[in-house]
Amino acid sequence: MNPVDWQIVESEELSSAFGLSLPSGFGNDFAGVVVELGPGVTRWKVGDRVYGGARGAAVATSVVLDEHHRSLHRTPDQLSDLTAGVLDIAGRTASAVADALSSQPGPG
Repeated sequence: MNPVDWQIVESEELSSAFGLSLPSGFGNDFAGVVVELGPGVTRWKVGDRVYGGARGAAVATSVVLDEHHRSLHRTPDQLSDLTAGVLDIAGRTASAVADALSSQPGPG
């Protein structure tokens, strides 16, 4: 779990901002194996290892997502679920920092 997960759980204002009503599930990052598919799913198969983020739904024994959910990714073979399971928020944070620090053309 990331610090933001606890902040959301402890704050009614933040919970509401993320569309959660307490008591509810919380957590964002997850990793695991696809165990069941809905009708018409073609991107995944049972047994695929996946990781990603699902705000408010990731502290659970299972997560149900659309097959094209923007934060659902195939887990590379060399990563453990433990490592993959913390990549979503940390990866988005790192990407935002890199974007904020990148040089832009213009007067220096």
